[in-house]
Amino acid sequence: DSARDEVETGSGSVEERDRSPSVSRTLCIICLEKSPNILFYDCKHLAMCEDCLEASQANSMTSCPKCR
Repeated sequence: DSARDEVETGSGSVEERDRSPSVSRTLCIICLEKSPNILFYDCKHLAMCEDCLEASQANSMTSCPKCR
């Protein structure tokens, strides 16, 4: 299954944002340039931007990069 099946574009829950370190709340953990807007359903991490999700799918990434 593709990573897109496990993610949702959005802002994530308040609880998840409050538990995360400041940097990961404000920047994509892949490019460190854009705000994360991809929420992974299983782990509830708001971890990456949509551009990086598209690039990671080209590289066959299938799980949350924060959980790897």
